Amino acid sequence: LNNFNVSYVNDVVIGNISDDADLIIIAAPKEDFTTGELEVIEKWLLNDGKRGRGLMYFASTISPKLTNLHTYLEEWGIAFKDGILYETDESASMPNNPLTMGFTAVEVERNDDNADSYDFMRAATKDIALALSGNNVPMYQAFDALDKRTVGTVITTLGETSVVAPAGSSAEWKPDSSYEKALGNGVIITRDLEYIDNVAHSSYVAAFSSTEFVDSEWVSYSDVDNMDIALNAAKVVCEAEEGNISFATKTITSESYADKISTTSANLVRIIFQYAIPLILVACGIVIFVRRARR
Repeated sequence: LNNFNVSYVNDVVIGNISDDADLIIIAAPKEDFTTGELEVIEKWLLNDGKRGRGLMYFASTISPKLTNLHTYLEEWGIAFKDGILYETDESASMPNNPLTMGFTAVEVERNDDNADSYDFMRAATKDIALALSGNNVPMYQAFDALDKRTVGTVITTLGETSVVAPAGSSAEWKPDSSYEKALGNGVIITRDLEYIDNVAHSSYVAAFSSTEFVDSEWVSYSDVDNMDIALNAAKVVCEAEEGNISFATKTITSESYADKISTTSANLVRIIFQYAIPLILVACGIVIFVRRARR
């Protein structure tokens, strides 16, 4: 589908991931991963040093506590807090729904501090102006760079006006003055980079604060960039060349002729198909039966 071959890992416990896969997706887990499963994922990502693989994680506020998975992702520089993002600026959220807010691309300028992350950050933020998502899990960078891993925040809320509401809060919840306002992060990507014989080998982990970036009605809106941010992230973590991956939004329409059909023509069609044709078939059947019976 759209240049992806997709298969599902339905095992109760993940014991193996195909070497043919380039990307694994974890979306809204219903239970935590075991340490053994996470070791399988890590081994697959590093690929005996060859790397060249990616993981995309879509968080969900309805997932249970994911202690093991979040601890593992923190080793990749992506950390999570309990709660749900709440937008205090009404102009930066959907009307009457501060739990659904806007996100925009982080402007990236190349410098000595971000040289390792600049290319993938620029690729991830390409053509991203506005994305919308609700039910976002609070997410932040655990570090900027550590050992072979470099972390970049790709999109954030529109301003430093979001707060972390208690888990399970509804749109009617209101923060008091004790809640600290800050940017909320929508997508964070980490690159694990190692040079072998002067050739760069990378694996990536991309984390989204909510599944609503890809599984909600916002994906179908042409004036928001949810599909583009998901596509950009997939290209980054798969190290796909420009143009190799595409999502085609298809709107199926058919012209209606209801206003062109009169009552007379409708009755004529009904008479032909409900009465005339069946009677003709019965008559033909009788004629054939009689002729064969006389032989």
